[in-house]
Amino acid sequence: MSDFDIVAMAVLTAAAAWWRVPVPIVSSMVAAVIGVVKRWPWLVCIAAAGLGGGLAARAVTKPVKPETVHEWVTLLDDPAPSGPFVRATVDLDGRHFTVSLAGGSGRGLLTHAAGEQPLISARTRPLRKAEQWLRWRHVVGGLDNVVVEDWRAGSPLTRSTNRVRSLLSHGADVMPPKERALFLGLTVGDDRAEPPEMINDFRQSGLSHLTAVSGENVAFVLAVCSPALKRLGLRSRFVVTLLVLGWFAALTRFEPSVLRASAMAALAATSAYTARPASGIRLLALAATALLVMDPFLVRSVGFGLSVGASAGIVLLARPIQRRLPGPEWITAPLAVTLAAQVGVAPLSMAVFGGMPVVTPLANLLAGPAAGPVMMWGVSAGILAGLLPPWGATMVHLPTVILVRWIELVAAGCARLPTRMVMAASLAVGALLWSVGARRSGKTSVVLGHDLDVAAAGDDVG
Repeated sequence: MSDFDIVAMAVLTAAAAWWRVPVPIVSSMVAAVIGVVKRWPWLVCIAAAGLGGGLAARAVTKPVKPETVHEWVTLLDDPAPSGPFVRATVDLDGRHFTVSLAGGSGRGLLTHAAGEQPLISARTRPLRKAEQWLRWRHVVGGLDNVVVEDWRAGSPLTRSTNRVRSLLSHGADVMPPKERALFLGLTVGDDRAEPPEMINDFRQSGLSHLTAVSGENVAFVLAVCSPALKRLGLRSRFVVTLLVLGWFAALTRFEPSVLRASAMAALAATSAYTARPASGIRLLALAATALLVMDPFLVRSVGFGLSVGASAGIVLLARPIQRRLPGPEWITAPLAVTLAAQVGVAPLSMAVFGGMPVVTPLANLLAGPAAGPVMMWGVSAGILAGLLPPWGATMVHLPTVILVRWIELVAAGCARLPTRMVMAASLAVGALLWSVGARRSGKTSVVLGHDLDVAAAGDDVG
């Protein structure tokens, strides 16, 4: 299948999942097999769309009936405060329920983490009107009159990820509260302690992706593991890479952006292992299709949509934009990536949030260089800090605090810049860069013409 066929398949699958087209799943699977065997791309596209729509339609279940239960359940997310309550989602016999506890029960729930299993007595109920949005997270109802009788640890994977998160959290206790909250949000997605004013600053400056774990973190994790991976043989490196990706996705509670990045990285590793190179846009479309078939409700996740849009913008536009920008590569490369990502997320941002901060490119250019070191140093040294006494953790986390505080200052400063000033400066700089880039491209049009065509066609940005 060509890159165009793969992209068409992803778009059709997303549309079918959004509209929950009730296509029979068995028929779609049979069509997929026939399409692959016969090498009919159009049939494979239709089959993938049928799977996405059919599984989405099946996922919308009927309201649960009230009944009393006494079962072991599994926490699906980390309990988080919500007003006077502590809320969490649990898995009960394969169905997801929302739980809200107050008082001492809520405080007790807050000390536990995703993957742990409480023994509860409760009564099921349908979702209330204000909880209907939880349907898109596969929640079918709520639990009332909850009494927690006992606890037990989860699977070995759960225990390992919770242990690492506990060490990172314990080591970060030596940081000031705001820096600690931002550090945990950026590294492992634990944004429960981030204050509303800080979240607003990051949103206004276009740095919301730094308040929670993002797909970029997957690249940082692989970079940290790279020295060890290079010592392995090809097959062992492939297997260990997949294990690392799966473990990190579990560590970050399977955030949609991390799922997207992990799926792309897994496909890229498969491409390298099988010696079958694939373009960036092909990897992105395949990853999106696979994830939407596994969980069709991802199509309703804003985080997933923004992650896919940003990746598409970077894959398709980063190189052409960089070639138009004058200056040293250490400036033009990150600026081109930022601008390309903003173009990619613009349609969804406009539809969901009603606009985009014009200061975003500047904010990302200033904060971006600090985000990578926070992830790479913060996670590796943060685990060590969790094993050290407070004075040792303070010394280890000194660079982390400096980097996180810089990101925080950039977000606060850019959020308060007057919009008119930013727009005027952006237009002036854009006009200057365009004129200089046009003169440069005019002198080298023969050399760059083919390269620009290749980049626009979806050549990987590396």
